[in-house]
Amino acid sequence: MEIAQPLKEPKEEITQKPRDIEEYKKWLYKQFNIEISHNTEEYYNKVILGDMVQQSNDWPFWIQIKNKIRQCDQDYELTEGYPLLAQDENKVEIIGKPFDTFLWKTFRKNVLENSNWPKKPECGWIRLPGDWFAAIHDLVRTRFVVKHIDGAKLLASEIKSLCDQYHVEPCTVDLEGRDEGYYAAHISIGKVFDVQTQGLERENICSCIEIQITTQLQDAIRSILHKYYTEMRKKPIEERPDFKWEFESPEFFTSYLGHVLHYVEGMIVVARKKQREEGIS
Repeated sequence: MEIAQPLKEPKEEITQKPRDIEEYKKWLYKQFNIEISHNTEEYYNKVILGDMVQQSNDWPFWIQIKNKIRQCDQDYELTEGYPLLAQDENKVEIIGKPFDTFLWKTFRKNVLENSNWPKKPECGWIRLPGDWFAAIHDLVRTRFVVKHIDGAKLLASEIKSLCDQYHVEPCTVDLEGRDEGYYAAHISIGKVFDVQTQGLERENICSCIEIQITTQLQDAIRSILHKYYTEMRKKPIEERPDFKWEFESPEFFTSYLGHVLHYVEGMIVVARKKQREEGIS
């Protein structure tokens, strides 16, 4: 089975920026002699969607995380009078990033969002597939949905504390708030995976499991926001519209809808807190 080889430094610099995924594949081949073929995707699916997903869901520490979240849900309900979660945590599973989505992400990082183009980005070239385990932190991921915004910070803090308690490293927490109106907590947890190499042998590699935590309201509009957000990210960074005064544009609508909802959710939590302090049921 022929698999794309890891990136090497280019022999010559190609200054023409690829504009879509097909041009990107050609650029990878001309610049680094890397061919993205059916075999590349087949290997990715076996390792990411096969080995890494199964090992993540079978990981005893993942079971501990779900138990911890279940306990947080029960404690929160005793304090607030309603559950923390807006879903059944027993049905939450770790899944893998589809190959097409993964390839698009490398395109964004290597090209579209590379302000150093045609030089390598600040974080270095994302290697295909030689370095993809370390370069992309959400190859395997899952998502929890909480009722209100305070629940996202609470769960992120509890998961981080559990990682510290059991010395699971690295464990990073990022409370994301982007100009495009996207808000969610992202926790990246390091794990060693036993995977098949390109030479059909087994080796241990270090990668991450990403846990996203979002609110019920943000989750409800995710399909609307995600469509436009994805379309905007397909454009080179210098060509993305400055939508802040283009109030009839879809970018304006979706971005500020996300910001407004985030504000409303914050005010709901503040109002609930004031009611408790004043003894209002």
